[in-house]
Amino acid sequence: MNTTAEGNAFRDRVCDLLRTKYPDATTETKVAWKNADITYTQMDHGSRIRVAVECKKYSKKLNTADLNKIVGDYSAALSNQEIHKLIIVSVHGLEAASRQLISTNPLLRFQTFSQLEESLVGLRPYVEDLARQFDGDEVHAYYIEGRFSGCAGTALEALSKWMAEDKGTGFAVLGGYGLGKSSLAKRLASEQAKRYLQDPSERIPILLRLGHVVHETELAGLFGKEFNDQFHLPEFSYRTLLHLNQAGRILIILDGFDEMKHAMTEADFKANFREFNKLRLAGKSKVLLLGRPNALSSESYDLLVKGLGRMADQSYVDTDFPAWREETLDFFTSAESREFLTRYLTYSRNRYSDDTNLAAVETRVGRILADIHVDLMQRPVQARIVGQLAADTNYNFARINLFKLYADFVGKMIDREQEKPARKKIPHHARITFLRDLAWWAWTRDNSAQGVFRKDEVPLSLLEHLPSGDAIDLAAKKSEYLISSLTEQKDADVLYFAHRSFQEFLVSSWMVEAKIDEPSTLSKISAALTPDIVDFLKKSPAHDHLLKWFELLNIKTRVSLDFLRLLRLNDEVKHAIKKLKPQQLNVHHVAIFCYENLREVEGNSRQEIHSFLYLAIKEAPIKTADFAFLCLLLDAKNLQYQDLICHALAVAWERQMVGAQDVEANKTAILIDHQHFGVIGATISNCLKKHRNMDRRQLTWQEDRAIAQLWESFKSLGFDPSQGSDLLSDPDTTGVSIAVKSENGDKARSIESHVFENFLSLNARDQFIKKVYPMRIDEFGLVSKTVR
Repeated sequence: MNTTAEGNAFRDRVCDLLRTKYPDATTETKVAWKNADITYTQMDHGSRIRVAVECKKYSKKLNTADLNKIVGDYSAALSNQEIHKLIIVSVHGLEAASRQLISTNPLLRFQTFSQLEESLVGLRPYVEDLARQFDGDEVHAYYIEGRFSGCAGTALEALSKWMAEDKGTGFAVLGGYGLGKSSLAKRLASEQAKRYLQDPSERIPILLRLGHVVHETELAGLFGKEFNDQFHLPEFSYRTLLHLNQAGRILIILDGFDEMKHAMTEADFKANFREFNKLRLAGKSKVLLLGRPNALSSESYDLLVKGLGRMADQSYVDTDFPAWREETLDFFTSAESREFLTRYLTYSRNRYSDDTNLAAVETRVGRILADIHVDLMQRPVQARIVGQLAADTNYNFARINLFKLYADFVGKMIDREQEKPARKKIPHHARITFLRDLAWWAWTRDNSAQGVFRKDEVPLSLLEHLPSGDAIDLAAKKSEYLISSLTEQKDADVLYFAHRSFQEFLVSSWMVEAKIDEPSTLSKISAALTPDIVDFLKKSPAHDHLLKWFELLNIKTRVSLDFLRLLRLNDEVKHAIKKLKPQQLNVHHVAIFCYENLREVEGNSRQEIHSFLYLAIKEAPIKTADFAFLCLLLDAKNLQYQDLICHALAVAWERQMVGAQDVEANKTAILIDHQHFGVIGATISNCLKKHRNMDRRQLTWQEDRAIAQLWESFKSLGFDPSQGSDLLSDPDTTGVSIAVKSENGDKARSIESHVFENFLSLNARDQFIKKVYPMRIDEFGLVSKTVR
């Protein structure tokens, strides 16, 4: 490209940038006797003025001679006021001696191209604040650089390489709670802000915390809320931001998409992802997304992150949702856990004393790591809690688990508040009760972000039965209870939980402690469950509340299988189910008793479960029998036990034959009492066939088709498939998971009929061999009918 072509390309680049804020910017406009590179108009104290821009793509800084020539070319236009201001834009800056000429002439302005970008987008105060954020946070004193699983080097190094790539791409950093995603986002944003302030050719970082987004589904509103409402930047231009993003001048960091998910419908959430995709599909853009993948159903995860849609059982590439590059934050290694705890205790002691005994710190760290399970130190947020508790040299870490760790931490935070004279009037138990209720209210309210709330939104009903302390009215009482080390203030009237795991622990604690007397509350608990809350509940010190839940549960209560699986933790629940008569069993009972990985159950325990299922198939109400049949078939498929399949089919067959009519060899159908038929009858009729060879009796069983048919029925048995997405998990991970995916299609399994017949009672076997097997059709023509 020659010099003139390079200059014209630079001029056009400047004009495109100016048009984002001044739509009338045009190139090569005659002013006096000269063609100005660019002209546009703008408002100046109520009057519209015309501005000319001269663009210089020189390989060096402009000197006084360069400036004098430019000013001379425009002097006539400035004198007769064809233009009111002249801006000179160059790739490089000015020589020192030239700056005075600019500063003494009020009609002249000079900017490098980077400075022009900065002035038009209007984000410099925000970037300066971002540069201070990480170093201003105590975390920097003990921060351990995060790593991506299976990648060499630090996460920050990997992200720097990604940013240096010329091609625009989206990068998703995934990980469970407390792995340091938000700290990584803040660290990257802060480091990039420092780089940009030192070198304006670097990308401008923007960090958006999506947990504060509720229903915003348009990018303009998302950025406007951040820069106009939060940071009050009057010069911010959204159109300029989009232009710079496309040009590869912006780094956009979107932190906490999982927190945004809980405040939105699935449709709203997908709409927001469409907006995110607009950002990352533009030119040389770089968009970083961080969050917990377990907030999404497997279908949503495949679509929104992997870019795979699903139609029937087939996956396809959905062009509306291109795949993100995925990396997962790794757990701390043992060495990193030790280093973190050492740094934290050193930092903690330095806060209160100049004389830090490093040997004492090392000794304390060694004892703690010997006492606690390694899992408790794998996540930064939990390692920090351990450090806060370890700062008290009298705290004993022996036999501590996840629930106790958080419980003790919350207790310590409240005790610190109680040390202040003004806080003592309200007892410890009242404050923890309020925090639990507050966490539950914020977690379960409709159409709102779970962890962020306005003070005036907190219902007074949470305070009705709590002591008032010295508060003179309800407003003062609310303010007193809202003062907490677990919540932080964003604005004057907006609070949020300092870490999402704190709220999840308090929600699980509420579930354990709450006095529940309405089945509808069980549905709310079921809907509120997440894998992390379930993990807290599993590790709670007692499971008495589960028996109360079970006693309150009825078949009309809408709950997920995750909820029912929790009830298994209480042995009294299982004993209560075993005492029930078959006619009293419902689908919930079967799910509670059998929803586990059966391959890990051996010997008598496995036989006990199978015997329970056989009895349910044979004598329980039909819907319960259908579900028990499904559980057995899935276990049989997983284990490839032909005897188990035959036994399940035999029990199901005997159920059908109770009260059956027209069992004759010359008939083509058998009438079955509708109370015994159910999906079992339809499945046997459609999926079990015989080969009418009396010398060698054989059956074929279409296993996958049967499971699919039962699954379709299962969706109407009282469970809500939208809750507990693990219903669709792979059968290789859960013995009785509900999975219709099959590599074998409708391939039939061949069964020697005598194996099946051995599990029938003598009368049923005799009837099957002499009457049913010789019937004129291959299918077992079972027909549901009211039989009198």
